[in-house]
Amino acid sequence: MCAGVVGDTVSTIRERQAPLGIEIFCLIGGLSAVAAILLNLRLLGSGGSEAALGVIFVAVSVGILVVLAGLLGLQSWAWTATMVLLGLNIVLSLVRLAVVGAILGLVALGYIYQQRSLYRG
Repeated sequence: MCAGVVGDTVSTIRERQAPLGIEIFCLIGGLSAVAAILLNLRLLGSGGSEAALGVIFVAVSVGILVVLAGLLGLQSWAWTATMVLLGLNIVLSLVRLAVVGAILGLVALGYIYQQRSLYRG
């Protein structure tokens, strides 16, 4: 009887694991956010408006790490936040005429959108 319960629990855990593409997305995004935190920490010591910008940039990067952790944990709020953040990234890339960035953003948006069923209920 215990074997059946353990087996059911293990299969439930496996079913709720993020797919490899989401894991790769979160890994790359996490590394980028950590790099941004480390680079922007130097602004904090410069004083004035640069220090204020450093605080904002570090806070945004920490927020991105939280969203990525939620996305990896298949949290519905994180899927929604990711859609919004990727959408903003695409718009900003187009405004800056960064075509490659916009294309990469669209690819990521399309892939994560296709995974929406993992983030429901």
